[in-house]
Amino acid sequence: MMTFETFQTFETALLNSDYTYDPQAGSFFKEDSKGNLHTYMHIEDDTWNYEKYDENDKVLASKSFTL
Repeated sequence: MMTFETFQTFETALLNSDYTYDPQAGSFFKEDSKGNLHTYMHIEDDTWNYEKYDENDKVLASKSFTL
């Protein structure tokens, strides 16, 4: 059974996974060991966008999802 104390928001989970929040961009970001940048942006309601970029800012992956 999940209690309120064990529940965490998606935002909290990102921060606990070493993502940083950029208020100007309105997104969470993290660079991996290969130099790829991973970003999550909250769009509206429960909709989020995920994007992965290489070191040259080329988009390697882009997904929208609903929590």
